[in-house]
Amino acid sequence: MSRMLPVLKREFTQAVMTRGFIIGTLLGPLLMAGLFGAQFLIVSQSGGGEHRIAILDASGRALAPHVVETVAERTSGAPSFVAQASYEFELREVAAEERDALQREYAQRVLAKELDGFLWLPPEALAGAGIRYEGSNATNSRVTADLRQGVQRVVQSERLRREGIDEDRLGDALEPVSMEVARTGDDGQAGDVNSARLLAFFMAFAIYVMVIMWGQAILMSVQEEKRDRIVELIVSSIRARDLLLGKVLGIGAAGVLQLTIWVLAAVLVLTYGAVAAALFGAGEGMLQALAEGSMMPRVPLSLGVIFVLFFAGGFFLFATLFAVVGAVVTSTQEAQQFVFPVLMPFLLGFFMAMPAADNPASGVAIMGSLIPFTSPIVMPVRASVGGVEWIQVLVSLALLFATAAVIVWFAAKVYRVAIFATGQKPTLSEIVRWMRAA
Repeated sequence: MSRMLPVLKREFTQAVMTRGFIIGTLLGPLLMAGLFGAQFLIVSQSGGGEHRIAILDASGRALAPHVVETVAERTSGAPSFVAQASYEFELREVAAEERDALQREYAQRVLAKELDGFLWLPPEALAGAGIRYEGSNATNSRVTADLRQGVQRVVQSERLRREGIDEDRLGDALEPVSMEVARTGDDGQAGDVNSARLLAFFMAFAIYVMVIMWGQAILMSVQEEKRDRIVELIVSSIRARDLLLGKVLGIGAAGVLQLTIWVLAAVLVLTYGAVAAALFGAGEGMLQALAEGSMMPRVPLSLGVIFVLFFAGGFFLFATLFAVVGAVVTSTQEAQQFVFPVLMPFLLGFFMAMPAADNPASGVAIMGSLIPFTSPIVMPVRASVGGVEWIQVLVSLALLFATAAVIVWFAAKVYRVAIFATGQKPTLSEIVRWMRAA
């Protein structure tokens, strides 16, 4: 252990004293703040614009004016911080047999930019068939959603009137029902459900990026020492296992330091989110929501502890594998071929993260949070949205660190021999023979 400490100190110092580390650490929070501000700027400003739309009403029941009213109600009821589309409608009652001619006429008007699109309401509109929208803005999901909801509301109203339902009571009967969604209990809860999902995504992404970035740093460090034959001098005074552990822990400590700085910066961004949003031009509605904290995830201390422990275990496991890959291969090109199989289980955990956030009690989520190669991502995600028992967390941690210890034991055997191997790329049988001989 005493001989490992100088290696740990050297690797940590070399990692944190580089310009790349300093620039990356400083730019990380700035990019985080920029992403935070850009998110609200995009939400508040996207999806708006003016749209000129013609409604060709062949239903014979004067549905077009009601569609216009319904669309206006829908856009006026949206959150104030979200930019809504504005519409200028052109209404025309037509006969069903005019459809083909009118479709050609109005398509030409769209091409001439006199209109953005036109909506066709056929005689069988109340049956829900044949309704069609065509326009240059047909890919705008907000516009098509407004029109679809407007037509649907009007068609439903007409159907109810046809069944003799009191028209004065119709609006109350069709009034949307507001439902608030929140998890029961405080364990792992982070504000509302949407905030919890957002927090889960950022946790999974942070672990994924940090493990890959610093794992690659360990691989390149091992490759450099092997290529320059420096390792032959180092191993003459220290055991290969101590060298491996010192390198993994030293560079890993640099990664933890950088992550800690980024987390502290994130806390500041979340704490002063309203101020940051105001600088990026957010509207009054969004600023009020941020000031009230309804859009900010609340992170309990227990979740922070789970995140750190699983990040440490996952990093130790995969960083050791990265170090072994660096010792086994003879070139950077070969390293890329070996890295992908190593990362496959970790990548699988990233893909399992979002389904686990939607249903943390599912069999897939539970299995992913217990398997050591996927649990560093899946378990913190499950904990962020609740639905995980502490016994599962403890069992998952035990399996993760036990597997990491076994990986280190095997890796030390391979590392001891592979670090001196040069020439052709070793085969799997050769690697097994190294483990037996070590």
